[in-house]
Amino acid sequence: MKTMKTMLATVFHGVNDIRVDSVPKPSAGPGEAVIKITDEQVVLLADIASTGFGGAESGGIKIGDTVVVFAQGPIGLCATVGAKLMGVTLIFGNRADGVLKVLITP
Repeated sequence: MKTMKTMLATVFHGVNDIRVDSVPKPSAGPGEAVIKITDEQVVLLADIASTGFGGAESGGIKIGDTVVVFAQGPIGLCATVGAKLMGVTLIFGNRADGVLKVLITP
């Protein structure tokens, strides 16, 4: 009989209900990758993502707008995703090295 490998993970069960549970160990399917991250990386992700999404939100953008996001580093990429989630149809972005990229979204 094959036994399933498990691991401990932080699991969101609802508002004010986050627990450490034993869950099945993930495995990568076609075109996927399993990435192990540390607690510190999770904290940084929350900080970076909220800053990027907050920037998109405070920009007052509306569905159908065209926007420019400068510096496509971690925060800029999160601002780009935030703008897309808010309905922007065309996003211009540039990398830190000055290379202009055009991201056309349907």
